[in-house]
Amino acid sequence: MSTFMANKGNIERKWYVIDAAGKPMGKTAVAAADLLRGKRKVTYTPHADCGDNVIVINAGKATVTIGGTATPIEKAGLLTNDFLLLRELELKKGEKAVVEME
Repeated sequence: MSTFMANKGNIERKWYVIDAAGKPMGKTAVAAADLLRGKRKVTYTPHADCGDNVIVINAGKATVTIGGTATPIEKAGLLTNDFLLLRELELKKGEKAVVEME
């Protein structure tokens, strides 16, 4: 029995929609990255692009955890460099700040 190796001809791609409203931004990003890489598939092959397509909705309503407490992004404050960068992007481009952080 030979080992299965994914290639362009035998990869099936699915579409997933992730609702980020009220969920931690980091965990949502990790879940989306796993789906994009195909890590949850039985046929995962590290050197092949066997991932699925992902759409993240309500990204602006995601929460940021600060010391274990969930805080909406609008009220997160400027505590670390990540938050400074997030606030700077929000001021420049509005809602697109969260999309660019992912």
